[in-house]
Amino acid sequence: MSYPSQPDFDVLQGESSPCKDFGVPLANEVAEQRFMEVVNQARSRVSEAFGIEFEFSEKNIDTLESVIQEMWDTGWDPSSGDIDLFSRDFGSLLAVSIQRSLGGKFVFRSNTDLTHASIWFEQCCLEAFPFHRVFKRLTCQHGESLTYFFQSLRKALSSAVPSVPGLKKLGS
Repeated sequence: MSYPSQPDFDVLQGESSPCKDFGVPLANEVAEQRFMEVVNQARSRVSEAFGIEFEFSEKNIDTLESVIQEMWDTGWDPSSGDIDLFSRDFGSLLAVSIQRSLGGKFVFRSNTDLTHASIWFEQCCLEAFPFHRVFKRLTCQHGESLTYFFQSLRKALSSAVPSVPGLKKLGS
């Protein structure tokens, strides 16, 4: 996966369907099945590397944030680390945790690239991009935490009413 043109937002709100700027959302179950294989691999790698038995919950979003902060505290350098692997693994774990905690539907735009995968909350016309958030967190030491992202998303969902189309960028 490549990330040089990573968007500077994590949430889009106000459209009546998932964003098509990154490709047309796939309408098949194959992408979700492949994604769950990636999630299982990520969960296993995080367990091996960091000694965490990752469960998909809000609590473990805090744990994932702590892992990233520890990486920064011990000398993480995004230019020399395997940012693609960490983005994929941490993004997968964050995505499933968000979806299981807050609902929404996974949106995949590729069977092989998760860079622009998202979670669509149709009732609120809101789309969250967990892989964008993780990439930003891995490239900016003092950026917004994954915990803050989750809490902001939960707040936006709880206060949202179905909105009129007209894209608004949140979480820059």
